Amino acid sequence: MSFGMNFQDLSEIEQKLVVLAFGVDTLAGGDALHESGTQHFIIDTWTSGMTPPPIYYDTIAANLRQGGGAVEFNNKNAIKEYIDNYRLHQLCDEIRMQIKQLDVGRRPEVLTLVRALEIVLRTLDDNTESPGYDEKYNAVTGLTEVKIVDPAPFRKTLKEAVSRVGFEVGNDWDLREATLAWEKERGHIGSNNQHDSEKINGAVVQQEFNKTIQKLLEIARERLFSQLDFGIPGYQPDLADVSFDGFEFKPISNVSFTGSSIYRGQGTDRPLLQGLLEYNTDHPLTAAEIVHLAAHEAMIGHYLNSAVSDLLWRSGRLPFESTMGTMCTSSAVFQEGWAENALDIIYGSREETLKGVERDFGISGADMEVDLAQADLQNVAKHNVSILHQRDSMPIDDVRIYLRDECIMPDHLVKKLSGAWAQDPIIGPMYGPAYFIGTKIVRDGLAKAGAKRVAEVGLQTTGRLANVVTFQEQIYR
Repeated sequence: MSFGMNFQDLSEIEQKLVVLAFGVDTLAGGDALHESGTQHFIIDTWTSGMTPPPIYYDTIAANLRQGGGAVEFNNKNAIKEYIDNYRLHQLCDEIRMQIKQLDVGRRPEVLTLVRALEIVLRTLDDNTESPGYDEKYNAVTGLTEVKIVDPAPFRKTLKEAVSRVGFEVGNDWDLREATLAWEKERGHIGSNNQHDSEKINGAVVQQEFNKTIQKLLEIARERLFSQLDFGIPGYQPDLADVSFDGFEFKPISNVSFTGSSIYRGQGTDRPLLQGLLEYNTDHPLTAAEIVHLAAHEAMIGHYLNSAVSDLLWRSGRLPFESTMGTMCTSSAVFQEGWAENALDIIYGSREETLKGVERDFGISGADMEVDLAQADLQNVAKHNVSILHQRDSMPIDDVRIYLRDECIMPDHLVKKLSGAWAQDPIIGPMYGPAYFIGTKIVRDGLAKAGAKRVAEVGLQTTGRLANVVTFQEQIYR
């Protein structure tokens, strides 16, 4: 597959898919070509090297991106003109009608992608009936029923974990206080130990993060890649000759988000496999948390998965749509589950993860258990907050109380999760479920099929893209 191919080189159905995706992305306020992932939205990655179609360069499109998308753009007539000129609604039906032009293995991914894009389009177009909460949720998860996840079992796991590290919940403190006390005692990477007004040295975090991802890659090569045949011409079967050194960690601060990860790819004759994580140091990390973050965002989470997909596409093993990574779709649900389970995939199981992290990083397995229990509760919170607020009409002040008391979230996550995660009509129902649902699906796959099979399907070496549905179809075949 040629890097930098022309739009006209795509088949008719592929061209329609690209136009639809760029149109919806622009209406949502995204800019797929921006150098920072903070400006990306529905099209999260665009790695083919192809110049986008004319719809990206449309004057209305430029104004929409600059104005924050359809929700904030005040020229409703221009929005209607943009949608009508590029026939965005009609493209959804035409792609479905022409789906038999594609190989059978490609059809499920394209159909689920089109459905999600259509739901976002209808949400943003004031001239159509907006989809309901359940329809949005179903479009990305494939689940017919929307259910609140009970956080109680996850609180129990966290309580047991903090008790094992010496912070017994009782008369002295409740679970939230005990967890915060554990975090304070362990300290944060890059901290000057000014606990009341803690300032984090971003350069120290960057150094520790980079050291961690290199170690994780070494472990993954030894324990996992050595068992795999990626089947990419020109490279060794286990990709031992690929350095995967294109990932950049950039510390930032004074922003409203925790972090933004983007895969850029790049490179013509030689793939550069470039990726970027912009991380907000106002959300400080313990040593255990930085291992979890490095595994999720880089090795073998989002960055490495995207880099392998890039190599597979360039060799003709994956279809064009693999170069257009998307948010708020069934693909994103799987990818978050893959990234959340990255450590267990590398080490083979949760038990081996806890022993391995202690051996390889000097972090006690008990501390790692606390971090992973916190992460599971945060995934429950991300799943539940928009259901409570948007579907069940819970006031935001009550959502904040729920996050603190039921999900044991610290203040900075209470603020974050009661914002767009709870209130945004796209992020809430179409991205919020990704972490909990995706994590459960991949975790079930690990238990039933093992890490090697999960890696084969999850890294997409089978030649089929993995989303929340196709992953399950493939792994148990």
